[in-house]
Amino acid sequence: MNIPILHNSFTKHSFLKEKLLDLINSSHAESLVDMQGYDRISKVDWDQKDDWSRKWVQLLLPTLQEYFNAEIKKLGISDTKLSALWFQQYLKNDRHGWHIHGDTFTGVYYLEFDSKSPSTEILEPITNKPINLKIKEGDIIIFPSLVIHRAIENKTSTRKTIISFNLCAQNIEPNKLKEIQCT
Repeated sequence: MNIPILHNSFTKHSFLKEKLLDLINSSHAESLVDMQGYDRISKVDWDQKDDWSRKWVQLLLPTLQEYFNAEIKKLGISDTKLSALWFQQYLKNDRHGWHIHGDTFTGVYYLEFDSKSPSTEILEPITNKPINLKIKEGDIIIFPSLVIHRAIENKTSTRKTIISFNLCAQNIEPNKLKEIQCT
């Protein structure tokens, strides 16, 4: 694969999962359904992506930022700034079509993820072939924001909950990466 993808388990997952789900389940969110049938997400708080006062965000943010900074060092970046954070809950027949994100990196934390749930699919830029990532609950993936990806239709009756985010790279080590500008 020609895409740098960081993929690891979030060590705080078992401690945070139930508390996060309780807060997410009681939080305000909308559904997303487009007229063409491209996207259908049962519950999403994208419209609040930069509201850092949400209760579930307050619980998750300190440990998540530590995780980001540790992981992103593997790419020669010593610091990141979280620019957006939101959740998405997928029920049966929900999906999110091909798309990209802003800033430098994007990622997904698989908060609630059954082994039969569909994982994120990434479009490999050289061959233009879709790649299914091998994901398990508690995993976090981080990849360049310009990578085209999607959430395949959930054909199970089990709910899937992810937390998605955008990161801006800061303090880049020049020997490892070219300078990246953030919006």
